[in-house]
Amino acid sequence: MRTRSELKNELRLAQTIVQGTQKNPLKFAVDAGEALDILLHANKPGQLPAEQAISRAFRDLQAHQVALLTASRAAVRG
Repeated sequence: MRTRSELKNELRLAQTIVQGTQKNPLKFAVDAGEALDILLHANKPGQLPAEQAISRAFRDLQAHQVALLTASRAAVRG
């Protein structure tokens, strides 16, 4: 997720904005240790439950992979 954020920053794309009260710790934790702490302990107010956080992150990464592949194909074709 960090690499995705760095790529968006480098390409000057819109950054993910925190909206609502259900934040995904995999996107907004300072580091992997903090994300794991949040995921492994009881649900904290404002954080998605672990199963939902992982599911959403996986879905986001799949969408990112498809978009990257589509853009790469378009670039190769000119």
